[in-house]
Amino acid sequence: MVKRKKAEKGSPLINIFSNNKIVIIISFVLAVIIWFTYSATVAPDKQWTIEDVPVTIDLKNTIAEQLGLEVYGYEDVTLDVKVSGKGYVVGELTEKDVAITVQNINKIDDAGYKTLQLSAHSVDGSFDVTSISPSYIEVYFDFPETREFEVVHNVIEPEGGVAADGYHYSGAVYSANKITINGPKAELDKISEVVAETVVNTRLTKTTSITANLNVRTIDGQTPKFISYDDSQVKEVSLSIQKTKPLKFMAEFEGAPEFYVSEPLSVKYSKSEVLVAGTDSQITSLAYFEVGPIKFSEISPTNNIFEFDVKAPNGITVIDNTEKLTVTVDMSNFAMEQFSLGTGNITVKNLPTEYSVESIGFVGSVQIVAPKGVIDSISSGLITATIDLAGVSLQKGGNEVELTVGVRNRNDCWAYGTYTTIITLN
Repeated sequence: MVKRKKAEKGSPLINIFSNNKIVIIISFVLAVIIWFTYSATVAPDKQWTIEDVPVTIDLKNTIAEQLGLEVYGYEDVTLDVKVSGKGYVVGELTEKDVAITVQNINKIDDAGYKTLQLSAHSVDGSFDVTSISPSYIEVYFDFPETREFEVVHNVIEPEGGVAADGYHYSGAVYSANKITINGPKAELDKISEVVAETVVNTRLTKTTSITANLNVRTIDGQTPKFISYDDSQVKEVSLSIQKTKPLKFMAEFEGAPEFYVSEPLSVKYSKSEVLVAGTDSQITSLAYFEVGPIKFSEISPTNNIFEFDVKAPNGITVIDNTEKLTVTVDMSNFAMEQFSLGTGNITVKNLPTEYSVESIGFVGSVQIVAPKGVIDSISSGLITATIDLAGVSLQKGGNEVELTVGVRNRNDCWAYGTYTTIITLN
């Protein structure tokens, strides 16, 4: 048998380079090192433009700051900055790597528009700035002020009005009628009015909130510059819409004899009905518009016309401009005569137990209103009166009290006028 020679071991380095995968990795690493070395030492500088670099103006430790001036009009200004540097540096630059300097800021010592010269440099010195555009900006210097202005509210109505048919627009409610505006003194001086305009596009059937458009105007109709304000409250507008309903009038009577509770006196009104507005629930609950009261003690054949202010209940609005109403009580079937009231026909009710009646003063004559067919059957002996002492503050001795006058066994007669007497108590 022929013996084969055992292969000799090679050196570790030779074994490494005999592995293709390892050779590829080493080659890539060496290429990267060579490229970075070339870029840092031999490769030419690369040109780059950094766009939208914001301008910041700091008035700290300047004459303008000492005078109390503030600068306006630079907040939205940006620059394009052209730079030069190594490719691996400039390719990663952002606006934060550039510092903008205002060269002549310390020369500003009065209000007005000023031209500021600008320059730029690298924050960390890793590149060079070759140019900036623009190289200067015009800004405004002035003394800052804060003022309060009245807001004029306008509602732009659709055709036919704000409220739909059957509804009433009772006005707009505004969250605020004043606004605070900040800005340069000269611009605030120009403000002539602040207008909140509410545009209503459709006719409404319920109370609706709408956002108004706020306009701050100068005397010449322009918008002042460099001002700021919070208009969130001023813009909130609520348009109040109420349902409408025509209501007939009804007079309320006070002190009516029993007969006229179920058989009211006939009356005429100077106007048959009134147009009112209110919430749906309020309007639904109203059957008529009440006026009065008319006291029976004030009604007679010679005094039967009463005038009232038309006042709506809380939450209800009269919208047809009705302010007065005349109520005429029909007294054509009534007559009035004068009768004597005897002391013996006066009754005392609710006398406290600690008192006793010593005497009742003379009353004299009273005027009685009754139907014409009844008046002739009444005599002085039928005239009665009641003194009701419930809730009356009394003392021993004389007390002035009111009398309730009527006709015995009649519930369709009443006394015209008011009557008092003196009751003496022990």
